[in-house]
Amino acid sequence: MTSAVRIQTGDIEPVEIFVLDVFGQPLAGLSNLRLHIRRRSDDFFFDWNDNTFKTPTALVQQQVTLSEIDPTFDPGRYKLAAGTHSNGFDTSAIVNANPDDVYFLTVNQVGAPQNAGNVPQIGEIKVGDYVDFLDQVVSDCAAPADVTAALEAIGLDHLVQTSPGAVPPTTGTYIAQLLDGISPNAGFVVLQSFSYNRTADRFDGVVWVERAGLVFDTVADMGACTVRLFDRDGTLVHTMVDASPDAQGVYKVEQANPSLSSENLYYAVAVIAIAGIPGGLVSGAKGMFTV
Repeated sequence: MTSAVRIQTGDIEPVEIFVLDVFGQPLAGLSNLRLHIRRRSDDFFFDWNDNTFKTPTALVQQQVTLSEIDPTFDPGRYKLAAGTHSNGFDTSAIVNANPDDVYFLTVNQVGAPQNAGNVPQIGEIKVGDYVDFLDQVVSDCAAPADVTAALEAIGLDHLVQTSPGAVPPTTGTYIAQLLDGISPNAGFVVLQSFSYNRTADRFDGVVWVERAGLVFDTVADMGACTVRLFDRDGTLVHTMVDASPDAQGVYKVEQANPSLSSENLYYAVAVIAIAGIPGGLVSGAKGMFTV
């Protein structure tokens, strides 16, 4: 018999013991192995007569005889197989069960012969508690109504309700509202690269936009790119514009005769128009560099 086990409320727990004599040999043919059960909640004993826990003085049948399984092929093994408990102790049959209780099982050899060397045997059956909250088997899929009920039970139903009645009070699910509140500008990064052509006395640059690690090349949504070049004091030096990007989503800007001073610091701020986002603009700055 298992020393301790936890089962869900209403489950059936098999009760089996293996009986040996004093020399360690299986004992077959016994008919005096008796089981009785006491519960922790009030120390009442189980009455096998009517499946009710009672005080000791009110019991009609405190003990039940265990049945031998097979003396030839499984000698020494006995199990509970009596009345409504034909496959073990059926907790759903208890008339006056208390929630989350513990049942203490004891098997004794009562009367002659007294030849069993490993009795009494004891065990515990713990019922309910956290195991009652375990999910159904994976193959038993939950219906939408079951999911809604489960969310309501833990207070998360407002996340999937239409017009949840919480702030903000607009229509749509709460999750949709949260997502709508995230700026579509998030994730846009404006990148730039510049060089100075001394031979042609021309300042050249390329500008592009990346989003989620990829070049944003939806050219139909991309408007003009304006690059403003500042000196180290923040004074505007030049403004360069490319009306639209190439097929790869890259802008090219240039400034002839830029009149940039050698060994001085400059920086550029690029602003790009993109349709369909709040404000319609994304921007970025290129760190200061020396020409």
